[in-house]
Amino acid sequence: MRVHFLGEPEQAVNPSSQNAAALASIGVSVQFDPPHAKNGWRSRSWVSTCRQTDVAHLVTYSQCHWVLLRKLWRARMLGVQIVRYWVGSDCLWARFHAPSRRFAQALEHLGVLNLAVADHLVEELTGIGVQAQTVPVITANISAKAEPHPLPEEFTVLCYLPTRRRAFYGGSVVDQLIQDLPDVRFIILGDKDTDYRRFGNVESLGFVDDLGRTIGRCTVLVRPTRHDGMPRMILEMLSHGRHAIASHPYQHCHHAGDAAGIKTILRRLRHRCEFNLAGRQWVCEHFETSRTAGVLRDRMQRCLDVGRAALRRKGRWQAMQLLSRCPWILSRKSFPLPGPEDLPEEAEPLRIVLAGYNAASPERAPAEPVAERPSCAC
Repeated sequence: MRVHFLGEPEQAVNPSSQNAAALASIGVSVQFDPPHAKNGWRSRSWVSTCRQTDVAHLVTYSQCHWVLLRKLWRARMLGVQIVRYWVGSDCLWARFHAPSRRFAQALEHLGVLNLAVADHLVEELTGIGVQAQTVPVITANISAKAEPHPLPEEFTVLCYLPTRRRAFYGGSVVDQLIQDLPDVRFIILGDKDTDYRRFGNVESLGFVDDLGRTIGRCTVLVRPTRHDGMPRMILEMLSHGRHAIASHPYQHCHHAGDAAGIKTILRRLRHRCEFNLAGRQWVCEHFETSRTAGVLRDRMQRCLDVGRAALRRKGRWQAMQLLSRCPWILSRKSFPLPGPEDLPEEAEPLRIVLAGYNAASPERAPAEPVAERPSCAC
């Protein structure tokens, strides 16, 4: 099987890169679209790539034009199976950003296989007419054979606050916890701009290359996000017997979204915190890397079992049907992303994302949000 990755750059922390590495480890041939590829959907290079590709793996967020859609349309004409992998915030874009929703619905007409990393994402997509299946999220560092770190002597809270999406990841809640719990140590990842020097209980690390080593220094992860999929950081914490407090209910995690609820749980854990053996066993059983990579490979293989000729015939029919229904995919017009004020109130999580990007730059957010490290499959 030959899988071509589109939509995200080849960076170790991206969902696409995690999937590519895991698939390669079980014998699947993988390659990425070159960064800033200029090959048009009609070019020889793209046609040649499609002829050497069985599956196009896609992770994408906001849409500002139809270039990517036209590339996928051509790939489908040439018999390539398209797999769109949904991780979390991409569902927000599809639900509340009209062009991104049209993009997702157009792919539905093309016969794309939609795979989402959580049941609640499948429900969200169903609401906009996109039918998806659940698959376990792939995390490269999950292994039942790996020796977990012992709990640290000092009770320590880990938080992930990427600079441009700090508000989305619950920055105000974390700030309140830091002020209200001065005797609790906090480690902050991803935040490059906030000055924590006035807090004696905070260590800000920015981005780290060895997340496992940082997890070894921590007792509990606090993740008060406004929206989530199945975060890889939670799974890695659980795989080391740590605890996690999340604003969304996950197995073997504590559930709280506001500062008061999180403080109550932190105080209880600090009083008595034991190794989270049940959480580790659950993660190792359901999310071990070789297993989750195998699930993704098998889902793709089912689509290919009909043969390339049959895929090409069906793909051409679906592509022509899409063109008759949605001739706008041939438009070369670009359109700006909305501002927070342009979205309805129920789109508050996406409004917060856009506000964060606009605060970092006076210009509108980029068409494809730049990946922050470490990416946690939000």
